[in-house]
Amino acid sequence: MAKEEYEKEMDTLKTDISQLRTDMGELMERFREMGQERVDETKSKARSEVDRLREQLNQAYEKARQEGQDYYDTAQHQLEKHPMTSVGLAFGLGILIGKILSR
Repeated sequence: MAKEEYEKEMDTLKTDISQLRTDMGELMERFREMGQERVDETKSKARSEVDRLREQLNQAYEKARQEGQDYYDTAQHQLEKHPMTSVGLAFGLGILIGKILSR
């Protein structure tokens, strides 16, 4: 009788251990899925942030390019409007820079 109870307990224990293995496997799979979901979520947020920053950078570049073009156009216009003054100013700056560099 003790042997039958022992075998019955062993079978129950084997079944419980088998169920525990199954449950642990499912639990580990769920943890893996949750981790993958977080990774995917983080990647998505990072991509969105990179896209936002890229757009800001493009806007800043375009603004700086346009301002540079405006300054160039203004300078070009002033040179065309006052050519003698521009030549005199360039000559004076050349002399000044020459004096500074010769020291």
